[in-house]
Amino acid sequence: MQRELNSRLLSLVLGAFFYVGLMSGCRKATPPPPADRYQMGRIGSRLDHGLEGLISALVSNPTFRDPSLSSEAAEQKFVAMMSGVKADLDHDARVFGNSQKHLKLEPFEWTDTVGGQVKWVFGYRLGNGPRKIAFIAHLDTVPPGEGWTRKDPFDAYTEDREVNGRRIEFIVGRGALDDKGPAVVGLQVMHALAVRFDSEPEALKGVTFELILDTSEETGMSTPHYLEVVGAPEV
Repeated sequence: MQRELNSRLLSLVLGAFFYVGLMSGCRKATPPPPADRYQMGRIGSRLDHGLEGLISALVSNPTFRDPSLSSEAAEQKFVAMMSGVKADLDHDARVFGNSQKHLKLEPFEWTDTVGGQVKWVFGYRLGNGPRKIAFIAHLDTVPPGEGWTRKDPFDAYTEDREVNGRRIEFIVGRGALDDKGPAVVGLQVMHALAVRFDSEPEALKGVTFELILDTSEETGMSTPHYLEVVGAPEV
């Protein structure tokens, strides 16, 4: 039974990532028929109507420490911008939860000071079992450099670009690819899991899915410090 559940969970997670990633990359793409196509249809509908708006909202917050400001002022501005990103994601999670009967995303937040630096992660959990499967992304950016064709790199817009001979619609803006877009895709995968198991929440007994959203770049991530406290996930 446990082996069967493990297989189902792994299959669904991989299928959800493929489906959500495909839909977010190209709205007109037709996914292969997964075993849970009906449930995934709800996620596809949300992607068509809300993915661009959510990513654009996150991009509009310049989540970097401004080198033109004093360190204290830069930190205050950064925290304010990151708090705006968190508020947008929390709102999305609440709205999604209103359509669920049993399984909803539970927000969490962790902070600590390590070596004089504040470490900060937040995110969402689904389930409350001891076995943990985690998705990790980060929401900060570095200051914009040269090469932007638009005046404001934090004003996201859509643009068709050719990739391997195909025209695909991209969301363009500072951090859309690294790493706010993938963070939103991770959130949609959490939605997909919640939708799939809402009618049988007992199937998730013993398992916790966690989306960890770091506020730091990869070179100084807060996540390792967070995992030292709460324990590393199995996957």
